[in-house]
Formats: sequence, C-alpha cells, structure tokens
Amino acid sequence: MKKDTFLNRTTLFVSSLEKSLNFYKSLFNLCPYKDIKIDLSKVPFFPVPDQYKNSNAGFSILKGDNYSGMLGLLEVEGFSNNGHKHDIDIIGVGSTALVFETDNAEESVNKIEDYGGRVVMPISEGRNIGDREGNFVPVKMYMAYDPDGYFLEVFERI
Repeated sequence: MKKDTFLNRTTLFVSSLEKSLNFYKSLFNLCPYKDIKIDLSKVPFFPVPDQYKNSNAGFSILKGDNYSGMLGLLEVEGFSNNGHKHDIDIIGVGSTALVFETDNAEESVNKIEDYGGRVVMPISEGRNIGDREGNFVPVKMYMAYDPDGYFLEVFERI
C-alpha cells in the first residue's frame, strides 16, 4: 500500500526557546502545538557533540492553521554558551530559508527588530510562487533574519 509523503515539520536549533517562541508567535501568528522536555541521554544517536549527550533540551512545536508545515524550535542546554552556531551572514549549502505568507507584510517587517530579528531587504514589489499550479503571483515581500540568523522570506499577495 502506497502512502503519501508530506513535510510535517521543520525544526530550528535556537539559542533561546523563549525568545524564538515570542518571535514566531508575535510576528507570524503561529500557535503552540506541543511542548516537550527531552533528555538527550535517551536519544543516543542524536548528532550533538559528546559534551551534550547527557544534556536536556526544550522543544516546542508551532503551527499555523493546519498540521502540515509546522515549525519546531529546539534549544539544547548549553549550546548557545559554547559557540555552537552556524554562519548566519552568508547563504550557502546547508543554509535554511523559511518562507512565510502573511496578510500584512508591512506590519510584520516593522516589528522584526523589536523581536530580535534583522531586516536585510525592505519591502518591495516582486513575485513569488504562490498558486496551486506553482505559478508566480504578484507580491509585496521582504527578507530578514530571525534572532538566531535563520533566513526568512516573507510575502503578501497583492
């Protein structure tokens, strides 16, 4: 029996679960779905450096208006204090881009910095893939980084 495959969730490793939750809930109206505390000693194959194998992690999952495309936020105890961070200023292989559609790009771009993010391209008119057939649609869009440097592309249909 063949089963469909779909992307259930993307998980970001963050320096502060509280700060990241506030960012995504406040700017993109994502809602809490599940909060979990994880004992990494019970996840022996989780690819963290040996010094974190017995650490704890806080994990929160946020969702929009459905259960596909959810966003997980994972804070490993001690990561942010010891310099385990990716290069946030240069996009390359291994980088992540989160694309959000919003109904008010101006409102969210004006608040990005209030929540610890950074705008790298102000709102401009352009086009983005946006209909069911994969066609481009006219949009207002901007690009930014979240508090941990994850790249965001945000658009509003016009």
